[in-house]
Amino acid sequence: MKNSKISLFILGIFAISFSFTSCDQDNVEKTNNNITTASDYTSILGIMDLAEIDDATADDGLKSAAALDYVPCFEVTVHDNGTAEFWPRSWTFSYTNEDCVDFFGNTKLGAVNVLLTGYWKNEGSSRTITYEDFTINGNKLEGTRTILNTGLNDMQNLTFERSCVNASYSQGDTATMTWESNRNVEMINGYETFIAADDEYMVAGGASGVNFEGKAFTASITEELHYMRCSMFPVSGIVTIDIDGGSSIYINYGEGTCDNVAEVTIDDLTTEITLGHRN
Repeated sequence: MKNSKISLFILGIFAISFSFTSCDQDNVEKTNNNITTASDYTSILGIMDLAEIDDATADDGLKSAAALDYVPCFEVTVHDNGTAEFWPRSWTFSYTNEDCVDFFGNTKLGAVNVLLTGYWKNEGSSRTITYEDFTINGNKLEGTRTILNTGLNDMQNLTFERSCVNASYSQGDTATMTWESNRNVEMINGYETFIAADDEYMVAGGASGVNFEGKAFTASITEELHYMRCSMFPVSGIVTIDIDGGSSIYINYGEGTCDNVAEVTIDDLTTEITLGHRN
């Protein structure tokens, strides 16, 4: 559950050796447009869907949530649940400083609300995350994320069901992308320790929605995503994006190296991209 400010930008461009006929130029422009489209999907789905380590929302108690007050760019308000019981717990992360930017140069404004029904390692506990007038670089993000603890599997690894409903991301006043997602998460390491540094997760599932151009799409995790605390992004795994009337997009996060690099393949042409948000 890494920082929910996850997305990507493209540093490299293709070295294109096609002749400059009008037909070939159309193909070049189509390919570059598709790569930009891939950037949109990985950026936006990464904000709410692909990140499995979310420091801004994963803390499960009063003490740990209050400690986050020292993190730049947001303040934490822990709410009284009105009972003598410790659970449920809820808190709000407020972003009010227009001049404060995160690691990737993003400016966030608005609020993120978190409700946790019980200790996150207990079966049946759930965490709900909502957004209140929340923007990233002026682009509004909406939706509801839910993470349900579904107990131990046959391998005695902790599992979760994660869903995102009524999600939307607006590019100013010009276009909006909408989607929903469902994923299954297995915690393969770190369950028995009290530190987060050794946590590892495997993630399956996908998302579907309508993109900025009004076209339906599906995003499927075709090879499980592997998350480790050494990186803000998956260290391995493949996501396949199918767009109505368009070419399939394949995003490969690598073979286990902790970095911010992935590869995008469209129509047998592969380019390396650098993960992060600069829009």
